[in-house]
Amino acid sequence: MKSLVMHEGTVNLQGFMRWYVYAKMEHKLIVDPELMFTLCEAELTFYDNQNFALHTRETIPMDPPVLYREMTAEGKITPGGSLKFTWPETWMELNWATGELEPTPYADLVTQVGATRGMNFSVRELIRAP
Repeated sequence: MKSLVMHEGTVNLQGFMRWYVYAKMEHKLIVDPELMFTLCEAELTFYDNQNFALHTRETIPMDPPVLYREMTAEGKITPGGSLKFTWPETWMELNWATGELEPTPYADLVTQVGATRGMNFSVRELIRAP
């Protein structure tokens, strides 16, 4: 830990959230991550040397852009310097019927994606500091 840089305050991040969905039974790609993505802006706020919050906003790149999801996850920094957090218990997501961000009815992201039977998925969040 002595060689690690300790962060203070907030780090602004930007990048993409890309979705990869594969139909296991059909052995075919359903969602291509090159075509299915959201733009992602985030603030990584360090409270101290072990605790942080990650606040993200995902936007669908349409004209005009559409805010799709907003969430905040609390996390910890491991002794090796890795940031670890779990998907939050609640988050706001676009309700296409109302056009508003609303709490989702799902317990977590795995449950949400798993609502489509027979699908395996992975999420790669590619965020980098500007």
